[in-house]
Amino acid sequence: MVSEHARTRDGRELHLERHGEGSPVVVFESGAGASRNMWGTVVPAISGRTTAVVYDRSGLGRSPADPGPRTLSRLVEDLHDLLDHLGDGPFVLVGHDWGGPIVRCVAAESPGRVTGLLLVDQDDEASDHYFMPGTKRRMRLSALTDPTAARLGLFRFSLNRLAAKLPEPAATALREEDGTLEATRVQMAERPASSTTCGASATTRRNSRTCRSR
Repeated sequence: MVSEHARTRDGRELHLERHGEGSPVVVFESGAGASRNMWGTVVPAISGRTTAVVYDRSGLGRSPADPGPRTLSRLVEDLHDLLDHLGDGPFVLVGHDWGGPIVRCVAAESPGRVTGLLLVDQDDEASDHYFMPGTKRRMRLSALTDPTAARLGLFRFSLNRLAAKLPEPAATALREEDGTLEATRVQMAERPASSTTCGASATTRRNSRTCRSR
């Protein structure tokens, strides 16, 4: 495993890990508020066949926080910059939860270097669910309660159960890096209700939806 950093277009650093070797390069995009550690059981299986890359979005894991707004378009730009750092590809993108819209947008905007797309229980940035009054109330409530829960270490209980299923060093890293106050703040900042488009053209967004439906 090689640990390194990719630099974004505005100078931020994104921590990443390369496992294995070969082509295509499989890049994993985690869900909202989740670090690279969530892929701890998957990476060994993939890296035995080809290159697997996991990384931390800004403010998660070992990547410094982003002073800017965590809109979907900004997350998409960061993944583009990460791919630039990794080389010419070809790339297979894997997105879980909120990582789904990120990889779909990147695939739609860079079809020449993305040869595969895998969506794992992906989110839908345009879902009406996020804009329903009940959902908005729950999100406002969690914005008040989740930081307190993180300060008290309450998220550690569920994370410890998950870590018990992971191999090392992902298990230890998950216990140390995830479920923190900073990770909770990032999760709230990345929520779909405040970040609903990838900033691409209408044609690109239609292509992105096509990628999702395949």
